[in-house]
Amino acid sequence: MFQNIIISNELSIYKFFKQLNFDFYLTKPQLAHLENIMNVMISKGFNGKISDIEELAPSRHRTSISRFLSNSSWNEKFLERALKTNRVIFPQGHERLGIKLHKFATSLDIKDFDLVTVKNKQYYIYTYIGKLKDRKNIAIVLSYPKDAFQKDGALKTFISLDKSLTQLNILTQYIDRWAIEPFFRDCKTYLGLDGYQVRSKKSINRYLTIMLVNYTYCKIYSNDYHHFNTGYKAAKKDLEKSKVIYIYEAAANGMPIEKIFKSLKIA
Repeated sequence: MFQNIIISNELSIYKFFKQLNFDFYLTKPQLAHLENIMNVMISKGFNGKISDIEELAPSRHRTSISRFLSNSSWNEKFLERALKTNRVIFPQGHERLGIKLHKFATSLDIKDFDLVTVKNKQYYIYTYIGKLKDRKNIAIVLSYPKDAFQKDGALKTFISLDKSLTQLNILTQYIDRWAIEPFFRDCKTYLGLDGYQVRSKKSINRYLTIMLVNYTYCKIYSNDYHHFNTGYKAAKKDLEKSKVIYIYEAAANGMPIEKIFKSLKIA
């Protein structure tokens, strides 16, 4: 549909999914549902309701969206984990192709980690200083709770552009970081956090996961700035442009006006 006409391949939601290996966890129809929901979240007029998705997304019936959130066989925890630990780093021995954070973490021995105490809790932490695929000279702290070392899903990673900070400083700052307030504000204002209308616990968890994925996508869409508002507005503007281009090209190719109206759900 028109959503992918103007958005560059580098910034497309589909490529974003591929980079995070979402295609390992979701089928093509499930990915299509996820892409449509995210596009609707960005589109003007979304208030967090399933009826908004039905109205604004192309060819997706309300019941199919509801099934995707409540009954479809996918695990939202895999998507959460992919967002956090799927970045590629380039430590010694992996300078050419790199290695994903979670794989690198499991290749380390417990003696490579330091045991520290933060806010009366103990963590095994390891600091990688080097580059990501899109950034150089950064510090990444890999952290496991003391009682969950290298257990599945226990790894947390924290990134700092200031290499002078100690491991404890980075970890403490992330624990105390103020950014959680703007996060909730932006999600309420733009992504329907305070207006979603799903009922089951699974649907709520999945909706919140999709919202988090979309929030991350918008920050990446802002290019080097990683500002949510900048990326959100740019993505929304490009979606509107894509709609105009779709109408123009459909008319130029001789598509009947009624068919165009029907494809845009305004027949």
